[in-house]
Amino acid sequence: MFRLPFGRVLYLDADTYVMSDQLGFLLNSTTLPDGNIGMVHDGCRTGAAQDGEYNSGVMLFKPHRGMFTKMLKVVGGVMSGALEEKPDQPIINEVYKGRVSALDRKYNCIDLTGRTAAAECAQKCKEVVVAHFTGLPKPATADAKFLDIVRRPYSPMLHCFNTNHGSCGAWSEYYCDVRQNRRALTRRLRNTVEATGGCCHTPRQADDPPECRDGCPSQVRVDGWMPVAAVRGVFNKTNLPSDPILNAGRPIYVGPAIAAGADVNGSMSYIWYLKPYGNWVIGFDYTTTVAWTYSHERASCPSDTSVWKSVQARKVVNTTVSVVPDSPITADMVLDLKSRSGDPGRSNGPRVNGSEDRAASPTFWQCARRRGPGPDLLRPDAAAVSPVHRRRGAILRPHLVPPQLGGLQEHG
Repeated sequence: MFRLPFGRVLYLDADTYVMSDQLGFLLNSTTLPDGNIGMVHDGCRTGAAQDGEYNSGVMLFKPHRGMFTKMLKVVGGVMSGALEEKPDQPIINEVYKGRVSALDRKYNCIDLTGRTAAAECAQKCKEVVVAHFTGLPKPATADAKFLDIVRRPYSPMLHCFNTNHGSCGAWSEYYCDVRQNRRALTRRLRNTVEATGGCCHTPRQADDPPECRDGCPSQVRVDGWMPVAAVRGVFNKTNLPSDPILNAGRPIYVGPAIAAGADVNGSMSYIWYLKPYGNWVIGFDYTTTVAWTYSHERASCPSDTSVWKSVQARKVVNTTVSVVPDSPITADMVLDLKSRSGDPGRSNGPRVNGSEDRAASPTFWQCARRRGPGPDLLRPDAAAVSPVHRRRGAILRPHLVPPQLGGLQEHG
């Protein structure tokens, strides 16, 4: 293509998708100096020390035989073994070094989220003209489970980290286009889209499927194996601050008291999401990565999980987290820990462990009344650093959640 007899060429990778007619402006109204090529900085690489790292997924250039000849020489060196092996992007960057005109990120939106969840890429696309779906699987993969993730607008927060997935923020809009034009798809992909379900619009429309709502049940119930028997029971969704990097903004649930002698975060048990590991966990301190059990699945809510493991033994246990019957599924939090609204003791409040028997399994508000709403209940930074819980003579030490590759599997 670098020797085509055209005055100007706009190249797009096969895994890109045009989201706006502004692409015509790029092709027809962008001025390039003679001999230059227009490309977008690759991912988060925008610093001077990284200058020259441009992504070749979208390129605007005037074909030139001289530049084409230089590329052939580099390719020949690679194929002969005289030069180290390298793909097309480094070769193009090398040949055009010092002659690259940086294009706006909207023309090649990748939005990589960093290799570690604590270092999110700040170079987000404020607008998307061309989405570049780097990595695998692609958002048009004939996999109903994966497409169900693609169609939900809040999925990028949960699944696009520690991966090389690009332009995840455009997934849901892309799925809407795919579904609308499903007659043009292959039979297999068309059948998969039909099985996946309807489109989730942004902003949400009245006729969108109920699963498009970014909300978790107000109450869930934990049953089965737990290292602390008292932890089994109902957990209520709260307004505890959910960190966008550590917790992906997912809700934090508070459950029964651990033990009368424990003095950590109000002696309560919690369910929360750990974005760095892609795990829902059950433990005593929602401000850390310490937990008893974890579930490493593509789950937006704890009730969407099906397999739980013991952190200490790293083995599957029969722990289950289910929706409490008649619990509303809403994006609103239930228990306000400062105003104490949503008190289970009120007539319009949520049920306590599925019954009115509060003595059988203490809830958050029982603990708050017994101990008083002290700072350890309201301030995460007041929690003890290395707690040890004792029960029936045994010492139960929490364990760190094992590292897991976040969200979706990474591909080179």
